[in-house]
Amino acid sequence: MAAGITRTGIGVVGDISWGTHLCHFYETKQDLLDILLPYFRTGLENNEFCFWVVAPPLDLEEARDALRKAVPEADRHQAAGRIEMVPHSSFFSSDQPAGSAGSVEIISHTEWYLKGGAFLAAQVVRGWNEKLAKALAKGYAGMRANGNEAWLTKENWKDFIQYEKTLDEELADKRMIVLCSYPLSGASANEILDVVNSHQFALIRRTGKWEVVESSELKQAKAEINRLNEELEQRVVERTRELAAANEQLKKEIAERWRAEDRIRLIIDTIPVMAWSVRPDGIVDFLNQRWMNYAGLSLEQYVADPTGPIHPEDTPRVLEKWLAQMALGEGYDDEMRLRRADGEYRWFLVRTAPLRDESGKVIKWYGVSTDIEDRKGAEEALRASEAHLQAAVDAADIGLWDWDMASAQLMWLGHHEKLFGFAPGEFDGAYSSFEKHIQPEDLEKLNRAVQRARDEGSEYAHEYRVIWPDGSIHWIASRGRFMYDETGRPVRMCGAVLDITERKEAEEALRQSEWELAEAQRIARLGSWSFDIAANKVRWSEELFRIFDLEAEAFGATYEAFLSRVNVDDRAAVLWVNAEARSSGEPFEVEYRITTRNGKTKHVREIGYARKDGASAVAGLFGTAQDITEIKQAEDQLKRSNRDLRALSARLQSVREEESARIAREIHDELGSVLASLRWELEDIEEVISERPDALPMGFRCHKIAALIGLTDSVIDTVKRIASELRPIALDEFGLSEAIQWHAQQFQDRTGISVKWDSLLEDLNLNREQSTAIFRIFQEALTNTLRHAQATRVDILMSREGGEFVLTIRDNGKGITEDEKAAMSALGLLGMRERAHLIGGEIHVSGAEGRGTAVTLRAPLLAAPTSRKPASSE
Repeated sequence: MAAGITRTGIGVVGDISWGTHLCHFYETKQDLLDILLPYFRTGLENNEFCFWVVAPPLDLEEARDALRKAVPEADRHQAAGRIEMVPHSSFFSSDQPAGSAGSVEIISHTEWYLKGGAFLAAQVVRGWNEKLAKALAKGYAGMRANGNEAWLTKENWKDFIQYEKTLDEELADKRMIVLCSYPLSGASANEILDVVNSHQFALIRRTGKWEVVESSELKQAKAEINRLNEELEQRVVERTRELAAANEQLKKEIAERWRAEDRIRLIIDTIPVMAWSVRPDGIVDFLNQRWMNYAGLSLEQYVADPTGPIHPEDTPRVLEKWLAQMALGEGYDDEMRLRRADGEYRWFLVRTAPLRDESGKVIKWYGVSTDIEDRKGAEEALRASEAHLQAAVDAADIGLWDWDMASAQLMWLGHHEKLFGFAPGEFDGAYSSFEKHIQPEDLEKLNRAVQRARDEGSEYAHEYRVIWPDGSIHWIASRGRFMYDETGRPVRMCGAVLDITERKEAEEALRQSEWELAEAQRIARLGSWSFDIAANKVRWSEELFRIFDLEAEAFGATYEAFLSRVNVDDRAAVLWVNAEARSSGEPFEVEYRITTRNGKTKHVREIGYARKDGASAVAGLFGTAQDITEIKQAEDQLKRSNRDLRALSARLQSVREEESARIAREIHDELGSVLASLRWELEDIEEVISERPDALPMGFRCHKIAALIGLTDSVIDTVKRIASELRPIALDEFGLSEAIQWHAQQFQDRTGISVKWDSLLEDLNLNREQSTAIFRIFQEALTNTLRHAQATRVDILMSREGGEFVLTIRDNGKGITEDEKAAMSALGLLGMRERAHLIGGEIHVSGAEGRGTAVTLRAPLLAAPTSRKPASSE
């Protein structure tokens, strides 16, 4: 040790040599301060650098406050630079001077013992040496330190005790003393012995007083020093003094033994367990203080009734096991309830071990009783929690799994086997067996999801299909997390699975329903919409975007964005019905126009309803919008058709009147003239006969008869012509083909326009209505040619295409224009179309300026006609 001594400030210890390594045990924060405050106050008085490593139950601020109270001059010392309170952030740095501004440092244990998160003994020892060197360089008389070891855990206990022994050796010959503080609560008897044996002596409070417990090593060291000193002194004295020294040494050893027994008894009384011993005959001969305090019994009272503290329900089982183990001579563990002094029973773990002599005979039983009431409560809470978890698993029909990656074994819990179609206990736990039941096309995606979760340290969540043993397919949703070792290597993975087949089927049904709805909307050109008034958000179905010819990304999804698409002239009406619906909450209907991107105008009919909130206020609107452009066009076409039909009806009435007038005129002019002539001839004959009945020469009679015959023939021809114009006799007698051919010849003879007629049909097989309508259409076509075409040639062709009769009348005139076809004067075309419609046919009129006009009639045939070679006439 370094030469010299220093005052500790601890009354029971007094002065000690430099290089002393001591410890003390505390139960409360006040125990800690009772030792440390006078310890550091004395160090300041001795001009020593003080180094204080704090840990719970004392924090940095509490330590500073306590020191200020213990050292009234602390603030003055600090102002003068003799005391420095410094932060603990960089005390391991070798370039940080010790006590750079003062003689006290107070830091946290995490910055001294656990720098970087781990305890490294060599680093701490090096730190002590550096602190001492810098303190001495600053002119301090030495250094005193304290470290509170309350932070120690079971995992680093062994390493720390070895460090304490190393530190004990390092302190030799150094002007430094170290006081280590250990909490007594939670420390086992073995741990207390480890601490005492790794220090030169220990301080323990007993019955309110601090006592010094010296280690055997210290005693031996002192004895050795005394022996060496005495040996040195005895070199100049007689040999007889050696015997006196030996006797003195023997007395000390005897006294040490007594002190050692007291020390052990003190330790046993202060350890946080109930210790006891039993003779081989089963009689208890020792109870530690904690046992007697708990039970409220003295040793004599307990010996008189050893089973009294045991719960009556546990007594038979405990006695049976104790007697059996005594007979076997083997230690054992047992759990039982023991009565506390206040009458409350608590659970204890009782452990016994036999002490044997050299022959193996049991000479004593030792035991400890550890309070496990809290553990029992935790176990009960855990069982309840497990029961609740199992109930939740059963209610949700969930499967749980635990994958040990080292062994590639899977543990399935809960309903996992059922969810994969297995019978209980059928799954062999192999990961490969699990993979075999995954739908092949899903396996790669599943493995990628697992790989990603493992590499990223993220939660695993995936859905996949499994194949049951019966071949059926089921959907599974799986979630889990990896667990990693201290090197970051994944070692296992845990999670849960849930059958989502019904959800998937519902989703598929929903998708199908949505598709069918979208298709129905597309077919009906009907879209749906909703409007959240507060958020000013408009939602459209896909069909509505098609109707408005908009991309979803280009739509602002606000009411103003919708309104901007409405025709300017229609916006006022739309705004009005919208405002009315918001105010009244009544359904509404409105029609408006929109313009598409290509400039096309569409008509839209919108029907809407109000959506009310809990207060019956209108919170939004929803409804449908339908493209009614074709309906509007049909309505306009119907209006035009009605107008045209009214015009046609008027025209037909006019035509009838004109035809009646013409027929009346022809009858009056032609038949009336011929009949008048016939009457005059008959009157001449009557006059001649009445005057001279026998004087009619033969020539006169023949001449008159011939005249009368001629007049009669003229009458007959006129009547036939008029009847033919009303309905050609050839149509009824010879059929449509011959009637058309006859009328074509009549047209050519009357107008001088060349007519060519061709027919590819032999038997038309048309009914009377069809034949009449076709003939009248043919007549009207020739009449229009005569009136408007300025043609010199007309080609007529009858043919069959599919199941239709086709009649084409083509001229080489000036050609009809679109304006002429649409004009009101084109009533002839309208009449032709109406006649064609009545027989299920249609008329097509085409033409080009300067290239003539073609009229094509198509009408259904009653039966397939017989084709033949073309018949034609010029």
